[in-house]
Amino acid sequence: MKTYEYEPGNGSRYFLAYGPLNKGEHLFVWLRRNDVGGTAFRVMSHFTVIAQDYLMEKMGIQNDADAAALLGFLESKGHEVWITSNHDSRGRYLSGAIPMERA
Repeated sequence: MKTYEYEPGNGSRYFLAYGPLNKGEHLFVWLRRNDVGGTAFRVMSHFTVIAQDYLMEKMGIQNDADAAALLGFLESKGHEVWITSNHDSRGRYLSGAIPMERA
């Protein structure tokens, strides 16, 4: 497990922990409470894609921009993600953009 100070370019700083858990699985933690506590998400080996609404539900995230930025971090670690809000993978708002539909 390794900790990260992630600054994706949306004006926010995220304190994260990420690392291998079990075979093919990873643990992702957003340390949003004074950089020492927060919520965890287990990236299981059978996930083919991590959808924004699923991550938001499981981690209790209320802000689309935060969720998009966190998915950008997971994408940088090799996971396939699906951002459904009008934000890019850095959590920046895309004015007038329409989220892509998944086939």
